[in-house]
Amino acid sequence: MNRTSANVESRAAECRRAADYMAAHPGCTLRDLAAGASLNNASKVVSGLIRDYGYFVRRERVRTPCRDGEQSRCETHYWLEARPVAAAARPGIVRRFWGWLTGRKS
Repeated sequence: MNRTSANVESRAAECRRAADYMAAHPGCTLRDLAAGASLNNASKVVSGLIRDYGYFVRRERVRTPCRDGEQSRCETHYWLEARPVAAAARPGIVRRFWGWLTGRKS
């Protein structure tokens, strides 16, 4: 599937809205993010934030009790750690951080 410039622009705008929402509401879930930032697909936007646009997002799985209190479920909470920096200002920072995050050497 080919991406048109309108799709790329809308994905970049969605990423900016998601980053602004995560900065204002740290520890939000995907459901909160999709509703608060009016996103089409919150999981794709979060992965695009990290992979395509260079944002640093921390994910943490938290066990939350269900309504009856006897069982619990896992929820993933998201925090915006840092926005992307200009490549000329910090060369290789994204590559080094990604290598540290994934355990691979660049």
